[in-house]
Amino acid sequence: MLTILCCICNSGIRPVDFLGNFYMANTTDVELAILDCDKTVTVEIKHDDKLTEAEGACIQAAILYTSVSGQRRLRILNMSFNCCTQLADLFKNCELDTFVNYAAKTGKFQGLRLLTVTVNHNLLNNFCSTNYHLDLTLTE
Repeated sequence: MLTILCCICNSGIRPVDFLGNFYMANTTDVELAILDCDKTVTVEIKHDDKLTEAEGACIQAAILYTSVSGQRRLRILNMSFNCCTQLADLFKNCELDTFVNYAAKTGKFQGLRLLTVTVNHNLLNNFCSTNYHLDLTLTE
């Protein structure tokens, strides 16, 4: 049976990209042939509007699937994330495993479509800051 995943966000943020092995008939519903403990779907969320620290960001994922006994079931996952204005707070609240998983999937799916040199350049520019300047001062 078919499994359908739908991702709903509060105002100011929206899902823009989905990574994984699935089919999308439209821009909102992710269709999976099977869903088990070894399957992952990564959703890239971008913000379009100003987010406040007090409200945060809320995401709801609804999964409609068929159980082993043949019953149609609906599972709803509610997630709330902190918003921050300071970069130090961002790294304190971020989940490193999720970030590495997203970077690896992005590289894998770009590798299927682009040259290796282009994928390497995209990963370095998107995930590594190259804007640091080194000031070397020699003193006697």
